[in-house]
Amino acid sequence: GTATVREYYEDIHRRDFPAAYTLWDGIGSNSGQSYEEFIRGFDGTAAVEIRLGKVSSDAGAGQFWTNVPLLVRATKSAGSKRTFCGTYVVHHPNLYGEQKGPFRRARGSLKLVQDVDLQSNAAERLLASCAK
Repeated sequence: GTATVREYYEDIHRRDFPAAYTLWDGIGSNSGQSYEEFIRGFDGTAAVEIRLGKVSSDAGAGQFWTNVPLLVRATKSAGSKRTFCGTYVVHHPNLYGEQKGPFRRARGSLKLVQDVDLQSNAAERLLASCAK
């Protein structure tokens, strides 16, 4: 699960938007946006970094789901920084297969929160509240 989320943000950081978009379930459709809307959402973004929280998992009927809470810190081209928190759900269609698969956003959209250094104690506390 975490490998998929890391790959997604690495793709965004490298501006490889086609690769990032297709990591969403339904070849991008579960992002809730067209491809054009998706890439417009990153206009002016110079860099992204993430901090992952403690994952939880659920399985059933040969399916495996991993809940991945995270903080995302986006740096705009002008240098300003914004931090977001939320949880992604990664779907693994085969419980015994590779632990990587398409994902869906869970618990609504990523929400804008106070900007924090992702390595700080404040980020740790914020991440714990995002996972609830």
